[in-house]
Amino acid sequence: LPELTHLSLIEVPITGAAVRTIARMPRLASLDLRSCPRITSADLAELAESPRLKELKLGGYGVNDQTLAALAHLSHLESLTLEDADLHAAGLRQLASSDAAGRIRLLSFARCASLDDEALTTLRAFANLRHLSLRDVPVTGRFLVGQPWLDQLEVLVLNQTFLTDEGFQAIAACRNLKRLELAQNALSAEAIEVIASLSRLEVLNLSECGLTDEMLQPLARLARLRTLMVDGNPELSSGAVQSVLSGENHETR
Repeated sequence: LPELTHLSLIEVPITGAAVRTIARMPRLASLDLRSCPRITSADLAELAESPRLKELKLGGYGVNDQTLAALAHLSHLESLTLEDADLHAAGLRQLASSDAAGRIRLLSFARCASLDDEALTTLRAFANLRHLSLRDVPVTGRFLVGQPWLDQLEVLVLNQTFLTDEGFQAIAACRNLKRLELAQNALSAEAIEVIASLSRLEVLNLSECGLTDEMLQPLARLARLRTLMVDGNPELSSGAVQSVLSGENHETR
């Protein structure tokens, strides 16, 4: 398939032989190999030979620090998603010290239990980052403090984390955010005030955050907000939601 540009093989039991074939595809730009149970770290290292790969999604125990070292050689990589992976600070440092760090605009990690605030301080090397997503990762947001790319972030996802006041102080510096997701975090009234100060927000996910009617009201200042997700907040009333989403183009879930 010499013309193939996008390939998704989620949960398909391919082997290393298939990965080697994929790595030689001349036009392949986007690849999703999440949850492929028979692929090893050594197999994934073959992807370093892929000539045009820009977007890569990997997941499973075969993804580890050695995988990151191999991916650092991808000369066009701009978007990297890693899930359920055995990653540590050492692996991130290898990626951060490579030329790839300057090209990557999207980073997404989910259910990577060893990626804590200390490990993620290495993200300061990703100077052109526009999209950062962390889901079910043990961070407080402290790693965000002092990051050089905060004011250029457009998407920040910190679902099911352990955000603290220090983390929200850093989020306040993300002045150009268009999408913010903080589902399954216990939020305070002070945190809501920080969120309400992000004037460019268009999409906001505050599902299962322990919100009350009073806490929701500052969000009425978000003039560009189009979608607000507040599922799983049983203390909210429909009237409070309506008072925030008064614009006819807003969507509510």
